[in-house]
Amino acid sequence: MPQSSFASSQPEKAYLQTASSFLPQALIQWANSEQLQDAHTPFVHHVSGAVLFADLSGFTALSEALHAQGEEAGERLTAHLNFYFGALVDTVLSHGGDVVKFAGDALLAVWSGSTETKLLECQQKAWECSMQLQSCIAHLWHTTEVDLSMKVSLSCGPLSCVCVGGVLERRELLIKGTPLTEIGVANDLAEPGDIMLCASALEHLPNKPACTPASPGVYRRTGPLAGWSVQVPATQDKIQLKTAANQAARQFIPAAIRKSLDAHQADWINQSRRVSLLFVNLPDFQDSLSVEAIQQAVRAMQIALYRFEGSMNKISVDDKGISMLAALGIRPLATPMTPCAPCWPRKPF
Repeated sequence: MPQSSFASSQPEKAYLQTASSFLPQALIQWANSEQLQDAHTPFVHHVSGAVLFADLSGFTALSEALHAQGEEAGERLTAHLNFYFGALVDTVLSHGGDVVKFAGDALLAVWSGSTETKLLECQQKAWECSMQLQSCIAHLWHTTEVDLSMKVSLSCGPLSCVCVGGVLERRELLIKGTPLTEIGVANDLAEPGDIMLCASALEHLPNKPACTPASPGVYRRTGPLAGWSVQVPATQDKIQLKTAANQAARQFIPAAIRKSLDAHQADWINQSRRVSLLFVNLPDFQDSLSVEAIQQAVRAMQIALYRFEGSMNKISVDDKGISMLAALGIRPLATPMTPCAPCWPRKPF
C-alpha cells in the first residue's frame, strides 16, 4: 500500500484545521491562492465593507477572581473565553462576516462587498448580527451568571488589508481605513448594552432603526432587543487551509502557538503566568501613511522586540497612529520560572 501523502494524513488534516481556526477566512483565501508567498514584500488588498467592533466587558474582573482560586485559573478562564467568544464568532460567521482581529476582550469583523448593492447587503447583515450578538450575550449572562456585558459599534466604507513584517518568518495583518477611525470614536461613546452606528453605517441601511444622536456622525440605537433569537445559529462552511499554503499562513500565527501546533499540543496552549507588557505608540504614523512606511515601522519594531525575546500580541493603525502591544516572558522563550523582568533591556529597546 502506498504511503499516505502529507495532505491526506489524518494528523495533517487535524493540524490544518486547527491552524485555520487562528486565521481570518480572507487570509486563508489569500494564502490558498498563493498571494502571500513573499514574506518580505507587503501584500495589500483593498475592499469596501461593513465593519463591526464588539467589545466585551467583565473578563478582567473574572480573570482576577479566577487567578485568586489557584493553579487551574488558566484552564477555567480559557473555558469561559472559548464559550463566550465561540458564540460570538459563530454568530458573525453565520451572518456571512469574517472575524479579522481580536483585541483583548474585543473582536473586529468585516463584511466585504465589491458593489454598492453588495455593500447595502453587507451592512444589513452586520446590523442583524449586532442585534443577535447583544441578544446572545444577554441570554448567556442570565444562564451562566458570569457578569459580562458588551458594546457594539458599526461603520462602513473603504478598507485596506495590509500584510506586513516578515522578520523571523512572523507577519502581521493590519486593517486600516476611515471606518476604523469612526469605530474608535463610536466605541468611546458607547455604554454596555449599546449598539452604536456611525453615519456611514446608518446611510447604508435601507430600513433605518430608531436612533438618537450621540455625537456628530455617531448614533445610538434605541428600542428593545425583543424578537431576536438568543440561539447561536449554524455557521456557514469555512474555508480550510491547503497544505501548500501552510508555510505562508503560519507566519501570521504567534510563535508560541505555532510551537504547540507543531507538537500537536493544541489543547495545552493556555497558560497562567507573569509577563511584562510593552505598549508602543507612534502617533505621527496616521491612517494615510503609505504601506511601505508601515512595513518599515513594523519590521523595525519586530527586530527590536525579537532581540529581547518578546512576542508581538497586537498591532493596529488608526487615528492614534500605529500602536503595538507586546509581551516578554511568553513561551517558548521563557519558562514559568523565568524572572518576570524582561524590562532589563528597556533602555536599549
